[in-house]
Amino acid sequence: MKKISEFSDTQLVNLVDNRWKSSETIWNIVNKVYEENLRIYRNDPAWLKTVPVKKSKVRANRVFVNMEAVINSLISNFPRPLILPGRDTTEAKTLAILQEKYFQIKYTERNVKEAMRKGLRNLYLSRLIVLKPFWNSKLNDFDVRVIDPRKVRFSKTASKEEESEFAIEEVTDTFSSVLKRFPSKSKELLEKLGMDSDADVLITNPEVKYLEAWCWDYVIFKYDDLILSLIHISEPTRLRRISYAVFCLK
Repeated sequence: MKKISEFSDTQLVNLVDNRWKSSETIWNIVNKVYEENLRIYRNDPAWLKTVPVKKSKVRANRVFVNMEAVINSLISNFPRPLILPGRDTTEAKTLAILQEKYFQIKYTERNVKEAMRKGLRNLYLSRLIVLKPFWNSKLNDFDVRVIDPRKVRFSKTASKEEESEFAIEEVTDTFSSVLKRFPSKSKELLEKLGMDSDADVLITNPEVKYLEAWCWDYVIFKYDDLILSLIHISEPTRLRRISYAVFCLK
């Protein structure tokens, strides 16, 4: 069987596009549920159109208030890192205390509570929370990001990580950041956006969307019909096959 590393750019583009489209039926439902719940959250439910013109359409948005109250209660006493000593010795207890303080500082720096607030809103709106662990080069440490559930795709029949052969995220970033991340493709990217110089990038710096596709042991970065990068994720550096955590409310 031909390896992904031997695929042409055209084949890689088709691979990513076909995997993205293969889950379209499921994500059509996710998008529909998200939009319906978002209208309720904004106090503009679909049923309001059925109210006769002569009837008063004044209503109180208790859904918004109640939902935010529930989220606040869930994160008010959010679990913090707790480390217990492995042995009943002074050294072990001291080490456990130092490690616990260290991770609690990291907990605060990562602003975990606000990240989970965003995740819980997504859970209400789409019935999904998607978390993405990643290496934060600015912090020189692991970090986690809450991902918009409408911007990802997994195998439509998968119920756990091992059952999904791919995970694809639609990433939105500034054009200058994309150029910095994929410098070897600067010329092609500039041509695609009709820019001639760095000055054009600095002046306009539009947002662009590209796909980050985790397929088997590879990560493929694709913008339109251009492959930005193909990376082989080898042991022991890769975190299993897919670096996403998904929680579903049924």
